[in-house]
Amino acid sequence: MKRKQTTPKDETAPKACAMCCGLCAQKQENWTVAELAGFMQMRGFNIGRNRLHAWLRAHGFTDRIQWKGQNLPTHKALDAGFMVIAHVESWNRERDWKITRPSIRITPLGRTYFMGLFVQEGEGQ
Repeated sequence: MKRKQTTPKDETAPKACAMCCGLCAQKQENWTVAELAGFMQMRGFNIGRNRLHAWLRAHGFTDRIQWKGQNLPTHKALDAGFMVIAHVESWNRERDWKITRPSIRITPLGRTYFMGLFVQEGEGQ
């Protein structure tokens, strides 16, 4: 005779939410554009890091600084809370000095917003 295992509704709610939208079960931390592109590929969207950067630029969320060749978020994306700027430090080849450069990080709010836009537009499928 087997016992039925009962679980409170609070424990099953996050699993149901994760199955519906796919984002609730993820950690609430900021992701790089490459991590978001990989996550979107797992969800069935045909997009990579470079194509996602191009899409963000085309929709006005990032801007490319020509003399540095970097993608940085626009004020529209920063004010809405979709992206933040993180400063990444690395050493030069001779390890003489550290190089600090800005990098885009996408917030959890930005992930849900961009995933919603992709679902609405039906891009990449």
